[in-house]
Amino acid sequence: MVAQLLRATSLESLEDIDAYVGAIESIVAELLARHVDNESRGAVRAAYKAGIAAGLYGANSEAEVDVEPDMVEDGRSSALLEVITHEGWEHGRTILHWVMLRYAKGALSNPGVSQSMEFRDAANDFL
Repeated sequence: MVAQLLRATSLESLEDIDAYVGAIESIVAELLARHVDNESRGAVRAAYKAGIAAGLYGANSEAEVDVEPDMVEDGRSSALLEVITHEGWEHGRTILHWVMLRYAKGALSNPGVSQSMEFRDAANDFL
């Protein structure tokens, strides 16, 4: 899904990536709202956001998520959080890979210093 959306985008700078990630998170939040109960929804959204951030900016390890204590007591809920976090991480890695390929081809302009540091660190971990 994310790879297909990336192919359809016209991102020209790395600053656009944050807006793109925000749009992906909104889409995922809508999907989760349709399939996850109200009590679990906040923790599941947090798990996805932590996963995508770890995949995009973090090292090669997956994100750990701060969850509500009630969620962890239920084995199914804990498993759901792990799956959602992993999927977020996969989405983040897909975006990072796409960004690095576009940047290497000169198809993406350089961001400001603060963002480029995060992407440089992520690129070093990725490559």
